[in-house]
Amino acid sequence: MNGAGAFDKYASVASSFAPVILAQFLVPTLDASYGREFRSVVSLPIRPSVLERHFVFSRGALERGRWWTAASYMLLHVDHAHAMANLQGLVLSGPAALDVLGGVGAMLVYVTAGVCAALDPAKLTDLQLERRLRARWSSATAALSRRAAPLLDALGLDPAFLEPPKARIPRPRDDRGGFGGVGDALGDALASAAETARRTLDLGSSALDDTASTIARNVAKTRARQRRLVGASAGVAALLAVDLCASLERLAAPRRPASDDAVLHALLHAVGALRYFAGEVNRAWTGNGLEGVDHAAHLNGALVGVAFYVVGRALRRRRARADRGRRLGRGYVGGESRDV
Repeated sequence: MNGAGAFDKYASVASSFAPVILAQFLVPTLDASYGREFRSVVSLPIRPSVLERHFVFSRGALERGRWWTAASYMLLHVDHAHAMANLQGLVLSGPAALDVLGGVGAMLVYVTAGVCAALDPAKLTDLQLERRLRARWSSATAALSRRAAPLLDALGLDPAFLEPPKARIPRPRDDRGGFGGVGDALGDALASAAETARRTLDLGSSALDDTASTIARNVAKTRARQRRLVGASAGVAALLAVDLCASLERLAAPRRPASDDAVLHALLHAVGALRYFAGEVNRAWTGNGLEGVDHAAHLNGALVGVAFYVVGRALRRRRARADRGRRLGRGYVGGESRDV
């Protein structure tokens, strides 16, 4: 893609998403409304209470009848850096969505992804919060073991007692053959007692883990209901997913004539998007994401983008077959007419 072609594509994205871009500039950021950063000269003087009521999504707002917050939260951002990052992602990832879905389709996938991220039908946010709480439980128990180790050591006890057993204790055996005698019987009794202790520790550790998982699930559900969502990153993730699908399709179809620049462009887009989504999956699955960032919302948006891409490609192929059939029916072959 040459420079002029790239500029034309990005300009088309800016033109198609002009209402969204303009609205994002008119709505001030939360930090600007609270005086923590400068207010843009084009933003409206909206009070923080109005932003909190009408542009922040939460389950409580939805239950109180403010259904529009499931989409309006995409116009509000935490600060200017947050807003500019999403705007950059929108412009860079938008051309593929325009090519596959058209202007209306690209806008539809953008908004639908934001709504699905807010409602979270796949419960990915619950999973992320549960894994985060579970990881905190593990780190807390490990810290407790480390702090109790000096006390146990001073009492002449083994600090490893607090750690779950790592391997099965081997059972002693008599390699000489014949009768073992009293010594072997005593060794067998000690091994049996050690195995019983190990199983008891395993049972206690398993019970603690099950209790921690249950508590984490319940707390995660409560926190999911209390979460407050702002920003358009889910819509941007949907456009990035469409761009990823288009890039992979281009790389997987070598029969189509394409320049080296186009192949390199598709490869770079595919590698960058795959790395981003792999990181988001890891952060949501392990709960080790950034504090205050709903990585599950990005994955919800990506799922919407993939679904729209599949449907859009199917509709385009069906329309192309119908147009080809109409051209053949009218007697057009290779751009030239013939008598039928």
